[in-house]
Amino acid sequence: MHGVEYTPIPPGARHFRILTLHPSADTSAVIECSLEKASLDDPPNYEALSYVWGDPTKTHSVAIDGKIVRVTKNLEVALRHLRLPDRPRNLWVDAVCIDQQNVDERDSQVLHMREIYQRCSIDLLWLGEDASILGKGASVMDGIGTITELEESISASFSRGNNWDKAPDDLLDEQFGDWTGTLNQLFREPQVWQRVWIMQEVSLAPRVVLVAGRATLPWERIDDFLDVDRHIAAYGFPDAFHQPFGHSWTLKGHLNYCLARAQILAHQRRICVQQQQQSEKALTPYNSTATSSSSSLHNILARFRYCDATDPRDRIFALLNLSSNPLSLTPTYHDPVATVYTKTAAALINAAGNLDLLCQGPWILGTPSPTRKHPPRNPDLPSWVPDFANPGAFQILFAQRGIYNAAGEGLAPADGEMVSSSSSSSLPLPVELTARGRAIQLYGWDVGKLAIVRRLYPAETPSWDQCVRALAWMPDEVLETGIVAGNGSLEAFLKRGEDEDPRALVEGGGSAVHLNGGRKELGRKLMGAEGSWGTFEAYWRTLMLDCTRYPVRRLREEDVRELRPKFATWLMAPVGVEHSEGIQVELDSEGRAKRRQKKDLAKEARKTVSRHLMQVEDWVFAVLENGQYAMVPPEAEKGDQVAVLKGAKTPVVLRQVKREREKKQGPWMEEWKFVGSCYVHGLMDGEVVTRELKSQGRQFYLI
Repeated sequence: MHGVEYTPIPPGARHFRILTLHPSADTSAVIECSLEKASLDDPPNYEALSYVWGDPTKTHSVAIDGKIVRVTKNLEVALRHLRLPDRPRNLWVDAVCIDQQNVDERDSQVLHMREIYQRCSIDLLWLGEDASILGKGASVMDGIGTITELEESISASFSRGNNWDKAPDDLLDEQFGDWTGTLNQLFREPQVWQRVWIMQEVSLAPRVVLVAGRATLPWERIDDFLDVDRHIAAYGFPDAFHQPFGHSWTLKGHLNYCLARAQILAHQRRICVQQQQQSEKALTPYNSTATSSSSSLHNILARFRYCDATDPRDRIFALLNLSSNPLSLTPTYHDPVATVYTKTAAALINAAGNLDLLCQGPWILGTPSPTRKHPPRNPDLPSWVPDFANPGAFQILFAQRGIYNAAGEGLAPADGEMVSSSSSSSLPLPVELTARGRAIQLYGWDVGKLAIVRRLYPAETPSWDQCVRALAWMPDEVLETGIVAGNGSLEAFLKRGEDEDPRALVEGGGSAVHLNGGRKELGRKLMGAEGSWGTFEAYWRTLMLDCTRYPVRRLREEDVRELRPKFATWLMAPVGVEHSEGIQVELDSEGRAKRRQKKDLAKEARKTVSRHLMQVEDWVFAVLENGQYAMVPPEAEKGDQVAVLKGAKTPVVLRQVKREREKKQGPWMEEWKFVGSCYVHGLMDGEVVTRELKSQGRQFYLI
């Protein structure tokens, strides 16, 4: 804070500063404060202030230790409303109590943040000057009761069949008025819900009080409304792979929009309480193993990934104190952002013992496509390191609960051959950074290059539904199955040479890559594609990522039997016809086609199938050089390498980077950039460790 004369706090000293806000009955009087040093081992009673610093160019004057200093308008307004008329008020305010110009002191004080907030009497969560948002919000919460009661009421109303003609929000608006708007003003619009440091502060404080103007609301009222304990008992804690409200909730969209941040904070407060209880060896209401997992650094970073920070390094530093294991990461503002993120990524991989961070992480990796609807990735980061400052908007290829096991973790090769330690599917640990501190060396298997990558022209995409997109991607060998069976309208989608389709953009990168006829038989065998209809089945199962949802799980044989006639009907539906007398093709128990007439075939077929193709919006279809079908990230290009890395649940797409060795040590050094995870039909269940694939293991040097 410019203008404040700080007496330095030595590194390692267990001291911090407290700001005393002096009283005044005159609300317009200049704010007067004093700073004093205190011991963490025996602190005086104090409250912590959680607020958004605000625009540093908009400042007001306050007096600290008798000297006029400039603070942000947000802080001055908060102090003016918090000032008591008749007695001083001890506060901890990060912008003032830490010498922000002293990097060594910032490093040292960040290490004490957990204790500072745990030892305060109350954390004051400053929402702004508008006191009405607390009153209106409390009124809506009183009317609703709890979100559980709200969900049960809506579900019961629809189950009785009384309101099929009304949307859930219309029903609720009739009862509570603009309830989402009111809750949005309280729980979403104030910027405090978006700041990463405040997430730590609210999570650790023993008590929290919301303050707006001179109105207050205790956090316990929010806990009651969110029905926190009941919700945790039923659904558990949100983690790196799950949102705060489950897929089964009718009101999931509404609740995620206005209550997600409050719900996540409420859950995190419960986790922190249990951590404290466990450290004191007390009995706890929740399973300790579940809590330990929920407080892993990976889950913590993912849980709060939508929060903002002025300094990108704080995306990591502000959350370390919430983790049960900060992985020996020490905050230091001497390190640049790329170094902080790279060290964090390596620590997370080693702690997990797998590559979920690369294959399952919600953050942006690789080189984002210009068509992606999110901010650009930090160009200083290695391709394998998540941009923790950018939450991303790409759907992960969900592989938890044993859905995929591409590296064959725990599987033995075919014919019962022994697996040597060098050929084990587990990730060799520790994964270490190279001397430059940017690259990692991983091990895995070559699968093949991408021979075809199909993308729709952006201008055409909005008017195309999932079914039409699937037809535009469809290989000729699949289209011909429908054409031979009688659907001549599919001829418009024939590629007749992979680069001629007007609806698909096939790009090449580097040397030419073509379908390998000699390996195509193996690709068909791996996909289980027997006959023309078997190839079609491999195609639609690829588009579905071989999963049904929600909850996400792999397709079972009974699912496939149910879906076969539905997709066959769709393949035979005339394209571009909304209502027609068409031919429906079904498969009998022996896989033979039957035909019969049905009104409005095309419309009904597309409607039925489109429900199973929602994920095609997040991926693009590709074909490997051996003919295997794949769904790859939009950034993938023709010629990219598909590999299965040890410790990975899914295959990945890599892009080779060639550069000359330093000091004439050789012509080329083989390095790879990480593009993203992918689905390859027939390669998701450990086929790389069987003799059938005959793929040789190798090293991959990721930069």
